[in-house]
Amino acid sequence: MKRILSLIAAAAACVLYLAIAVSAQAVSAQGVSSQRGGRYDEQVRTAVAQLLASKSECKNVKATVDDGVVTLTGSVELDSERRTLVTRVRRIAHVEEVDNQIVLSPPAPLDNVLYARVSRRLHDAGYAQVTIHVHEGAVILEGSVRTMRDRHSAVQLAWSTEGVKEVEAKLAVMQPDGR
Repeated sequence: MKRILSLIAAAAACVLYLAIAVSAQAVSAQGVSSQRGGRYDEQVRTAVAQLLASKSECKNVKATVDDGVVTLTGSVELDSERRTLVTRVRRIAHVEEVDNQIVLSPPAPLDNVLYARVSRRLHDAGYAQVTIHVHEGAVILEGSVRTMRDRHSAVQLAWSTEGVKEVEAKLAVMQPDGR
């Protein structure tokens, strides 16, 4: 009986030792992962804050940093501003990832609705050959037009369409001098 009790005590001691060792290893592994990006969080936070302060269009954007992951929240007016900001934040040293939660304010109309509006206006004005791409209020015009005046007119039509926030013209001019 004494022998059985000593075997049970030895087994319990082994189990307790293994539990402590596994627990210490888990704590150590957590420390390593939080140090990987976490030790640079303050440096990243400062760099992101400086970037946001330097851009007036980012006055409504906030950022948090956790273990090298930058979460951007708030609003900007243009999709191009949002994309540019995310690109610049990604270039900051020790940024592991960017979680972009920035919204457009005011919100853009649905892409298919805006596409239909711009397409109808350009078609009615005689620019059916111009290809249109739309994303969150941004319109890209591609193709060719006869003259600079036609190019200017197509761009103005797109700009004056309700819901358009920005226009990029990739239009080739067939007769640049207007002849």
